Amino acid sequence: LSFLSRMTKEPNQLERSQVVMVNENEHKIVATFQEWLTFTSNAVMLDRAKFNYILQVNCSDGHLEVLLDHVQYQYGTGKDAQNYKAEEWITDKYAVNKKHTRMFPISGKFRRKTIDRKNEIFNNIDKAF
Repeated sequence: LSFLSRMTKEPNQLERSQVVMVNENEHKIVATFQEWLTFTSNAVMLDRAKFNYILQVNCSDGHLEVLLDHVQYQYGTGKDAQNYKAEEWITDKYAVNKKHTRMFPISGKFRRKTIDRKNEIFNNIDKAF
């Protein structure tokens, strides 16, 4: 619980990041996250998307089961903003060419950054416990 609470206050987190459920009897915690997923950031260009996901944690007998679920993105601002679900955007069907030799430019950058962020989250959980 304290790990997830700290995570909601990291610098890249936005207003919707919070622990939303703690069930002490079943040893379950659920937290929702909204953060910036930054693709490029320099003096000339800032390319980023709002990255929304849910972390579900089940604790039992010295083990943690962590599920990162309901991954969605909001890319762009105002009326030009595009909303994407990960299942319809970063899977092989949508992000990789038919020969499976390369990723498409836009969905590929979402896929790479999402996997990098997932790895970072799970590595931090592993280090904390």
